[in-house]
Amino acid sequence: EKPRHKLSLRFTFSSEVTVKNVQLAMENKDARVWFNGQEIELNTIGWYVDCAIECYMLGDIRQGENELIVQYPFGEKTNVEAMYILGDFGVRVFGSDAMIVSPVDTLSFGDWTRQGLPFYGGNVTYHIPIEVASSGELQVEISKFRNPLLKVSLDDKEKQVIAYSPY
Repeated sequence: EKPRHKLSLRFTFSSEVTVKNVQLAMENKDARVWFNGQEIELNTIGWYVDCAIECYMLGDIRQGENELIVQYPFGEKTNVEAMYILGDFGVRVFGSDAMIVSPVDTLSFGDWTRQGLPFYGGNVTYHIPIEVASSGELQVEISKFRNPLLKVSLDDKEKQVIAYSPY
């Protein structure tokens, strides 16, 4: 059965900074999208996390207020799926409000959601310079590790996958 209705979702958000070349990731291929008053042509440029979640170029987040409108056919068998704005930026959360901020360039080990990435669900690569003698053994302990998987590389060569206790 063809959907007989249209669902329009309107999102507004604020940004302290201009963010170039952001993408919208979503599953609904039949959508129409407007970003800051401009209708966006939905040409797939890749996918995010799952090949069903396609990415589309939105343009730039502007400093100040921004508006995203997504409209698509809606019927009894339509699922309202999650959507994601992807780009090089951080987010500061205060209560139920959030603000786009400058990108996070340094992360400590631990909870990324408290370090400017409250909604991030992807991978993170830590670059940690280590100087050692020209010979000998190097042992790495990751005692506070609480993620599903960690890969250790040395001089661009994968050395160890860490996934099970005692880490």
